[in-house]
Amino acid sequence: MRIRSLRIASQTFFFVLSWAALLGVTMTGLVYPYFFCVASPGAWAGCPLGTLEHGFANPTLSTGIPLLLFLFGFMGILVFIFGRGFCGWACPIGFLGDILYKIRKVFLPVLRPLGGVLTPVARTSQKYGIEPRYYKYIILVLIPITSLITGRMIFTEIDPIGGVTATIPTLLIGGYEATQPFFTIKMLLVVMWLLMGVVVMRSWCRFLCPLGAAMAPGNKVSLLSLKYKEDKCTKCMACVKACPMDINVMEEQRSYECILCGECVESCNFQALDMTFAGKEILKDSGARSPVKRK
Repeated sequence: MRIRSLRIASQTFFFVLSWAALLGVTMTGLVYPYFFCVASPGAWAGCPLGTLEHGFANPTLSTGIPLLLFLFGFMGILVFIFGRGFCGWACPIGFLGDILYKIRKVFLPVLRPLGGVLTPVARTSQKYGIEPRYYKYIILVLIPITSLITGRMIFTEIDPIGGVTATIPTLLIGGYEATQPFFTIKMLLVVMWLLMGVVVMRSWCRFLCPLGAAMAPGNKVSLLSLKYKEDKCTKCMACVKACPMDINVMEEQRSYECILCGECVESCNFQALDMTFAGKEILKDSGARSPVKRK
């Protein structure tokens, strides 16, 4: 089985699993190792970011501290094993983002004017020395700070992913009032997420996802990793063109931005890249095709 086919099967499984409550699975008290809102009518576990907010909003020895210890311990173990692999293989939002980008031709009428809006924003950001990929780290730092200061889950109130997986589904079944505070802001951010998703491959993962930022350091030590074989590399740049995260695998090995999706491995016709676990090769694609350049 090709790596891409295996990854799509994995993403589909976790997407269905995330909505397990619709199949009769009750709330478990566990935390997802990926981004999915606990307020969703189909959720069976908690979002790590929501748990983080809960812990800092109520930092007591009886509630907040044990919650944070559980979160950091649980996620720390998983990130040590898989790094940001959950972003590439399990996250329902990444899965939806992949679908959005594949059907982007449907949205062509809005792409040109949106590009005219986003380009000045990106240029202004770079002018002041802030690469767009760093936005997610800024958001991550602000989440616990705002929760600690206000005692509220500020990020959850405006989070567009919560809007996609929880607010809209709940609204459709009549369990949510559109007059709730921040509803308009959240819906506007949902539209932003939608449009960004069809303009730039994995835009949420690359620029804005705070959970991806939290897991990123794990790539440096994770058991799951990519192995680059320089002696087999022809510098054809196929791996760079195929990467949805816009990484130069040859120069940025164990990059914070890598989601270990295997697209680079599959694109390589010279077996210069392998996916390994604890140093042992586990995935290699010998039937590589000419890659499609991501934009």
